[in-house]
Amino acid sequence: MIGIVYLLFNLGILPPEWKDIVISWQGLLVLLGVIGICKGNYVGGTILAGIGVCSLLPDLSAVMGFFYSAATLHSIMWPAIIILIGLLIMSHRHHHHHDFKCCHRTRYSNESKDGKVDYNLVMNGIDEVFLEPVFRGGEINTIMGGAKLDLRRTSLPEGDTELKISSICGGVTLLLPLDWKVVLHNDSILGGFADHRHSQQVSTDRRLIINASFILGGGSIE
Repeated sequence: MIGIVYLLFNLGILPPEWKDIVISWQGLLVLLGVIGICKGNYVGGTILAGIGVCSLLPDLSAVMGFFYSAATLHSIMWPAIIILIGLLIMSHRHHHHHDFKCCHRTRYSNESKDGKVDYNLVMNGIDEVFLEPVFRGGEINTIMGGAKLDLRRTSLPEGDTELKISSICGGVTLLLPLDWKVVLHNDSILGGFADHRHSQQVSTDRRLIINASFILGGGSIE
């Protein structure tokens, strides 16, 4: 995609005055933000896109002809973005019915009633040991934060168990039993997720399906 856009600029198909705007680190932030929003990560995508657009305002004003000043950015734009981020976080928390984790700590958890996890971490982290007898999947979402989840003291139910992981500028580490069979679907941009366990997975009727999506981040299974 970037190569095609670069070629279009070199061929004169796209206006040359937009070249330094589109092909820049700010433009990359906007692109990653849009991708994150399209994947359902509305909070993280909006944060990245907002930072990218605000950083491009001086260049955009010269090309598009609107008035811009640094005072405008500091007095109006950044407070507006902070308010928007707060509203998005509150909305996301309401839909998931779980509080956002606000500090990094090691915790032994057996509070979940259904055996599922639902972590939403924004600029912070959590280190948790899952103690319920059966793990039934769930979601882990991080934005500029990290999560470490130890599942070595639990077990999988029969059939497939799905765990969704989404992270922007963050990381996720899972500690799993050596004999768990894991099927990993990795859809990441400038990031990745890998199984680093040195063992032969046992072929059983119990599988953990991990759908991982990382943007400028990564994670692993240990």
